[in-house]
Amino acid sequence: MKLKLLNISVDSVTIGDIGIILNAGESTYIDFIPEINILDSSNLYTAMTAGLISAYIEEVEFNYTDFIASFNRLTEADHEALDTLTHNLSKTNHMTTTKDVTGRTKYITYWTDSSMILKEREDEIIRDSFGKSSEIISKQYNSSGSVIYTETQYLNRSIAGSVDSVTLVKS
Repeated sequence: MKLKLLNISVDSVTIGDIGIILNAGESTYIDFIPEINILDSSNLYTAMTAGLISAYIEEVEFNYTDFIASFNRLTEADHEALDTLTHNLSKTNHMTTTKDVTGRTKYITYWTDSSMILKEREDEIIRDSFGKSSEIISKQYNSSGSVIYTETQYLNRSIAGSVDSVTLVKS
């Protein structure tokens, strides 16, 4: 797969986290860069969404979302290795929290934008009869608002009440 980046701005653009510097109008092929590094690049996301860089696959131009989605050789292990914090920080979204009747956090919701119409992600915190969190249910939504992925973390507590381990169930 021939992957090319083209600087469409009038200035030099640096994509430091994958080691690329492009002068105005300059392009480079990035086939040699491991896919995991491209997928994990917050600098590439910033440059493309700011309209500084165009990305091409086999000489066909793609927007950022479609460019990243084209990486079909990413294994589940590679996906798990992505820097989730960097990914989350590089996204523009709005977060709200919802409390239960006792004032404890029940939901943490990430919306696609400030209109807060479409959810991007939501974490639900389930508590036991003592008010301690017993499970966390994380849901990922698609652009239509449908749940596409659910992950449940069961918090296994000791007799003293501290979390000893977490059992993760993906669906």
